[in-house]
Amino acid sequence: MVATRLSGNSSGIRGARAIAFAVACLLASLASPGAAAQGYPERAIRLVVGVAPGSGHDQSSRLLADGLEKELRVPVIVDNRPGADGIIAVHQVTAAPPDGYTLLAGLGSQVAINPAIFANLPYDPQRDLTPVSLVARQPLLVAVHPSLPVTSLRELVAYTRAHPGTVSYSAGTSTFMLAAESLKRRTGADMLHIPYNGGGPAMMALVAGTVQVSMIAGTTAIPQAKAGKIRVLAVSSAARLPQLPDVPTFAESGVGDDVPVWSAMFAPAGTPPHIVGRLRAAIARVFDTPAIRDRFVANSEIPEASTPEELAATMSRDTAGMRELVKAIGLPLR
Repeated sequence: MVATRLSGNSSGIRGARAIAFAVACLLASLASPGAAAQGYPERAIRLVVGVAPGSGHDQSSRLLADGLEKELRVPVIVDNRPGADGIIAVHQVTAAPPDGYTLLAGLGSQVAINPAIFANLPYDPQRDLTPVSLVARQPLLVAVHPSLPVTSLRELVAYTRAHPGTVSYSAGTSTFMLAAESLKRRTGADMLHIPYNGGGPAMMALVAGTVQVSMIAGTTAIPQAKAGKIRVLAVSSAARLPQLPDVPTFAESGVGDDVPVWSAMFAPAGTPPHIVGRLRAAIARVFDTPAIRDRFVANSEIPEASTPEELAATMSRDTAGMRELVKAIGLPLR
């Protein structure tokens, strides 16, 4: 009887120790970022894009998704959620679990301009999103109808000042409108804003001569410029575009560039740092591939990866700048 009792107690002790060991291992795995990082990602990632399929940002987001699939070895599915100035897309991400499986292919307009122009924006980018990395910068182009007798940005400013109230410009989004208004503010140009729903209609208005000037994206403007239907006066990039080597930059034209026209990747707030680091490193490796960089450039975009901290600083600086600009030009909040 004694031997039987001792055997039972020994078995119970061994069972208790086994349970305690299993619990300890579980807690250790949960507490170890390295262990979790090795497992991420284990399934498909959804990349939310706030524009319609076929647009310039959609094309570059799909290029990035293709590159990330090769680096992360899981499907990266582009989910287009256009509308409401990108608010719908941001909400999809801020409402998702912070596990790295729902990401935002964001634009500067969604995280730096919207906070400046909406009185009751349903999200706070700096509170509700985790910065991962910059992706690219998209140069803005100032273009004119060929009938306008100007060949440079300086001549355009002089012409509008000599003919007040007669020159109008098209802009397809708030980003392009603010860029044009900033240009007016810094140069004294006299131009009337005519809003359009998207870059395509804004460009068609310029080609048709309905407006004389347009602030437009390279993907929309370059084909029309090469066809001789418009004249491009300046680009906002740091260097001249290879597609338009004879067109000077804003800086060469004596004008600064202060409107955030860039794309970046974000995750929901609370996403663990090791997942953010995995994604950031993957983006950097994607842009180490010359073929992908070349395709971005062909899409009139300049690839530019960054650290999360650099992206956060860019967001903060550009948001403050846009708030100051909106106040200076007296733009009513929506």
